[in-house]
Parts: sequence; C-alpha cells; structure tokens
Amino acid sequence: MDLTERIGCVLTAAGAFFRVWAPHAAAVSVAVQDGQEWVGGPGVTHALKRAADDYWSATVPGVAPGQLYRFRIITDGGVVLERLDAAARDVLSSELTRTGDGRNASIVPDSGPYPWAPFDPPRFEDFLIYQFHVGTFAGRGDQH
Repeated sequence: MDLTERIGCVLTAAGAFFRVWAPHAAAVSVAVQDGQEWVGGPGVTHALKRAADDYWSATVPGVAPGQLYRFRIITDGGVVLERLDAAARDVLSSELTRTGDGRNASIVPDSGPYPWAPFDPPRFEDFLIYQFHVGTFAGRGDQH
C-alpha cells in the first residue's frame, strides 16, 4: 500500500507522515507534544495540506516514537476541535476527548518490528472447553 493511501501516523525516514479524512474542515493541523500526558495548549502544530479527496496530510520532520499528537480541526464555521487519531495504533487511555481539554492523546508508533516472545501453548489437558445449548438460554419468557 502506498504511503499516501494510509491514514493515521506512519514513521518514515523523512519524519512522521500524518493523514486524516476531514471533509468539512477549513483547516487541519497536527499538534505534537512530549510527555506522559497531554498538557494544555496545542503543542507544536504543523499544518496539513488538503487533497482533492478531502484527506489532509503532511510529513513532519523530527517526530519520534512515543511522542503525543492530536489533530486540530477548524470547521467551516470557525469552530476549533482537537481530536484523537481514529486510526492510532496506541492512545494514552480510553478517555474521550470531545472538549479538547482532556489529558488523552494519540501516541506516535514505533515503525520497527514487534519484539515477539517465544510462545508455548498450554498442554491439551489444561484446556477448558464449555458446551451449551443456545435454546436453553433463549425463547421461553422472552418478551422482545
């Protein structure tokens, strides 16, 4: 898959490539911060460029794995929204960030290979298999 067809954040040799779909936006930027949580303010922002298909993207140099980011979207009506990356591979928490003032943020992923650990499956005797009949739990007395 071509890099310009991916959404989210992808590390490249030139920096981090950010891409998001925002069809009703007047402007989109990505804000990047260091730290363990998102601390007020937009951080260092970098403007994204709109393509004809309503995707916004840019390569931002100097972004490192583990840094935090949010997309900053300005709507046609002038409303500023800070949003997490819906395609992020990692976020700080499951906290929703609708108001923009939360501590949650997306995390720039490491593009290196995952360090797999050796795996030994459990012995067959240790498997627990449960079988039940669906009809036992449904039907009689159901009002819906």
